[in-house]
Amino acid sequence: MNLRELGRLAELERIWIRNFKSLKDFELSAPTKLLIVVGMNGSGKTALVEFLSYSRKYLNRLVD
Repeated sequence: MNLRELGRLAELERIWIRNFKSLKDFELSAPTKLLIVVGMNGSGKTALVEFLSYSRKYLNRLVD
């Protein structure tokens, strides 16, 4: 089973990131299927994208 198949079974309700690069205590509740991130330089936009990428790779390994 991959994340695409798992997505049919579960829906992400909240993201909480603690101490990942510049994101010291970050929470995002009820993200939709489309997420647009806007912010000043150094605010953590790239760190958020990297965290989501790493999380996806990790979850794929668990599910496969």
